[in-house]
Amino acid sequence: MGVYATPIHTAEQGDYRMLGACGEEEIRAASVAVEYRLGLAQGQDPIIRLGNGWNQFGHAPGTMLATEEDVEEVRRILAGRHPLTGERLMRFKQATAPDALLPARPLVDAIDKAAAEHGVSVEELLWRLSWAEDAAQPRPTAERSPWSWKRYNRLLRCLAAEGDHHKAPVADLERIAMAAGVDLAAVYEHQALTHAQDHKHDRVDIGVRAYDVTFTRPRRQQLAQESAPEHIARRMEAIHDEAVAETVAYAEKWLAYVMRGHHGDGQAAERRPVDGIIATATKHRTSRAMKQGEPGDPHTHTHVMISVMGRDPGDGSWLSIAAGGRDLMRHVATLGQMQRAIERRKMSAEFGFVYAQDPESRQWD
Repeated sequence: MGVYATPIHTAEQGDYRMLGACGEEEIRAASVAVEYRLGLAQGQDPIIRLGNGWNQFGHAPGTMLATEEDVEEVRRILAGRHPLTGERLMRFKQATAPDALLPARPLVDAIDKAAAEHGVSVEELLWRLSWAEDAAQPRPTAERSPWSWKRYNRLLRCLAAEGDHHKAPVADLERIAMAAGVDLAAVYEHQALTHAQDHKHDRVDIGVRAYDVTFTRPRRQQLAQESAPEHIARRMEAIHDEAVAETVAYAEKWLAYVMRGHHGDGQAAERRPVDGIIATATKHRTSRAMKQGEPGDPHTHTHVMISVMGRDPGDGSWLSIAAGGRDLMRHVATLGQMQRAIERRKMSAEFGFVYAQDPESRQWD
């Protein structure tokens, strides 16, 4: 296919895409910008800005990241912030932190046991009955919320799908236990319960910040470049860079939009164009090393990191582009075919390369 797409969920994933080589074992946020500056001084390929979305921040597409501050600007964008001011532009989807989770099975078993002891169903215990009048004997009521009963059923579904290792937020477990009249301290070990309760308000980002679209090239083309005279090898590599940039410019035409309004239930959200995508291109010249400490094989490929942020021209708010990235993932294979087709056309025109399609893999080489 020639191209691979990876959702970027964390700052560490983004930092890796700004390093000068594949397979770095240790990535420290504080040193990414410094290492990039030192790499440039040693001949490392610069990171290139792609996409017209950069114009709104005073940068032109096609320009390189030249300073440590330029790198920090990219890192701020990946954090959902304005690259120059640090202002929060967009918040990513969050989830309960792992430290605030507890296994669901012990509480489910305790609730089932409590319902049996009271001679009622779990539904009655969690929804239909009230403990307000008598803590020992629940009474029927119409004032209870169905939340605990619905959440209990979600726990059952998750346990059926994932097994007994499924965990749930302690805040949810507290609410269900209170509705059932179950003491969590009697269900969970003291240290585990208090640790989860200490962290129950902690959240972690799980939303997609960007997409890494990695463009590769055929191995034989790589080998031809390695054996070519220096001036020809430089031009062959430049053709790869041009093919990536032209492909991303084309993709920008159908990625640069946001959606406003409800989509579904017979309604269609409004599609609004944005100024362009915000992307960077980082070129690596080797593959991941098979063994630590050894160099990887020669393998030129380019990581194009596309931010999910787009500015609605109507009210200036920042939203996810391309239907949350679904339009990008849907056309990844097309992007790979386009990039390689552009390379083949230019390599054939300038150097007389002849390509043939493998009858089994359907790949051109």
